[in-house]
Amino acid sequence: MKLSARNVLKGKVIKITRGAVNAEVTLELAAGIQVVSIITNTSVDNLGLKEGKQAYAVVKASSVMIAVDSEYASDNTLILPGAILALIPPVSGG
Repeated sequence: MKLSARNVLKGKVIKITRGAVNAEVTLELAAGIQVVSIITNTSVDNLGLKEGKQAYAVVKASSVMIAVDSEYASDNTLILPGAILALIPPVSGG
């Protein structure tokens, strides 16, 4: 699988709560920030996810927003503090 490193967050699985069909998987990132994702129980099994094991959260690029504060946050929003270091213009398809 090929992914952009900017869209991948490495962490440790700290909790898996299974439901009838889906599971809630909680990853703890290096900074102590917790990321919660809902995936199918089948995916938990296929990925071999276990508490204490390293895993990656993959974030769709179209789901990333940048804001000056948390006014756009909702209950299912992961907010990571940071600073803009550079602005790179898009490459034209010409």
